[in-house]
Amino acid sequence: LLQRFLQLAANHFPPATLNSWRFVWHWSPQASEAARQAAWRQQRGVLHRLLPQPQLGIWHRFAPSDPGNDPLFHSPLLAEA
Repeated sequence: LLQRFLQLAANHFPPATLNSWRFVWHWSPQASEAARQAAWRQQRGVLHRLLPQPQLGIWHRFAPSDPGNDPLFHSPLLAEA
């Protein structure tokens, strides 16, 4: 779905508009690390194939009880974002 949307957008909008878009990937604490990495790589790959300079970040709702110990801080995906 993301790929189709971006293909249509690339045919409709000028590159300057596409370069201004920012994409946010949702970090799921319920998913396994392998599943998160696979989803991240797939979405990142689609963005890099279809957009000149994609901007991709991570969205995550931290637990109020212990936000400093969150698994996101130990994930290699954070460094890539």
